Amino acid sequence: MVKKADNYIIIGEDDYIRAREIDRIKKAHLTVGTSELNFSEFTAPLTDGLIDALSTVPFISDKRVVLLLEAEKLTVDRMGEITRYMANPAPGAVFVISGRSSVERIPGYKEIAGSSAVIKADKPTPAELKVRIRSFFAKEKVKITEDALDLIVRLKGDDTTGIRTDIEKLLVFSGGEEIKVEAVEELVGSSVLDSVFSLADSINGKDPKKVFGIMDNLEGQKKQPVEIIGYLGWYIKLIKNVKCLSLLGMDADAIARELKRSPWEIKKRYSQAKAFSVKKIKKWEAALFAADQDIKTGFKQPALAMDTLIAELLR
Repeated sequence: MVKKADNYIIIGEDDYIRAREIDRIKKAHLTVGTSELNFSEFTAPLTDGLIDALSTVPFISDKRVVLLLEAEKLTVDRMGEITRYMANPAPGAVFVISGRSSVERIPGYKEIAGSSAVIKADKPTPAELKVRIRSFFAKEKVKITEDALDLIVRLKGDDTTGIRTDIEKLLVFSGGEEIKVEAVEELVGSSVLDSVFSLADSINGKDPKKVFGIMDNLEGQKKQPVEIIGYLGWYIKLIKNVKCLSLLGMDADAIARELKRSPWEIKKRYSQAKAFSVKKIKKWEAALFAADQDIKTGFKQPALAMDTLIAELLR
């Protein structure tokens, strides 16, 4: 009978979790000094030599680790080869298969999953991300404000790799002091936020040429559609807060104090908020939510979802 501990399937959309679990398994099974000799890596669909690597006897070690990346790109024939291998696995091999959730649709997946330890790498929810970020800073004995937490999640979306990089930068920058929203804006998204404000202005001005020019600039900064949606979501939340407080009779200075933001920034948003009716704010929120769901559920390709979103906001 196959020992499930010798075979692993890491499945899900979260690149950071998949990479973390791969690293954990490698450290658990490879010996310092011989690790390079006992490790092989393949990326589907280019898997020539995979079965030979799995069948190779470990060198001065009990285990040999063979990693298969992007398993969702496996052909049915290649999956069949893996299924046959799993029926009679090499005793010294640790087989690690990593891929997105679509690998489950390939015929033969259920058979290999039955012979493996399946590790889920699902994207975390915003609430789960906030818990993780709080935990990270708590371990370092550094406080972070709620609005700073909210901005990190809105700016980075569910990009856990990017979030990890940015919170490490924030930790160094903080010098042990409480992390506030201004630090997040400066370190995580200063130039990006400028682009987002310009993008929103161009949408409100019904200027499609400028809108798509800014979109190209954001893509040039390697910002993914889900991230851009997060930025616009953060923007419309700020506009909504300013709008609601202005309807209560507050001026820009009072709103700045209430939201704990600079008066100069709120004065800019105060004038922008005047261009937003309550109905228009709801329209933006609904369009952003729809685009986010279309991408995350795979209903639309990211580029198409973004084009649809922009077209809807320009109407």
